[in-house]
Amino acid sequence: MWVNAYIFKGKQDYLMVDAGFGNDNFLSGLKKLGIAPAKISTILLTHTDGDHTGSMSLFKNPKIYIHKDEEQMISGQTAKMGSFKTKWKYGPYLLFNSNDTLSIDGVKIRIIHISGHTAGSVYLPWDN
Repeated sequence: MWVNAYIFKGKQDYLMVDAGFGNDNFLSGLKKLGIAPAKISTILLTHTDGDHTGSMSLFKNPKIYIHKDEEQMISGQTAKMGSFKTKWKYGPYLLFNSNDTLSIDGVKIRIIHISGHTAGSVYLPWDN
C-alpha cells in the first residue's frame, strides 16, 4: 500500500509534507525510519484529499499548514467531485499564500500555487 508523505529533518523535529493514507502502513514506515510520530511537529499539505490527509490522526498537535485557497475545500464551501463535501477534523491549521516563504525549524520552504485538482494545490520546493 502506498503512502503520500515526505519527511524532512529540521533542527529539532521532523517536518512532513502530506500525511498519507493507511495508518498501519504509515506507522510501519515511520518505525523503519526510526521516527516516532510525536517527533513530527509540522505537517504541510499540498492539498486536502483523503490520500494526503488520511493518517493525520496519528500525530498529536502538529502545526498544520494549508494554502488559503484550499480552505474552501475543508470548510464545506466548495464540494469535491460534484456533491462531496469535506469536513475538517484535524484541529487548528495555519494558512499560507502563494509565493510565501516559510522558515520552520531551520528549514526554508517556498509556496508555489499550482493548477491541481483542488483549489489550493501547491508545490513546496525546499530551499536549504
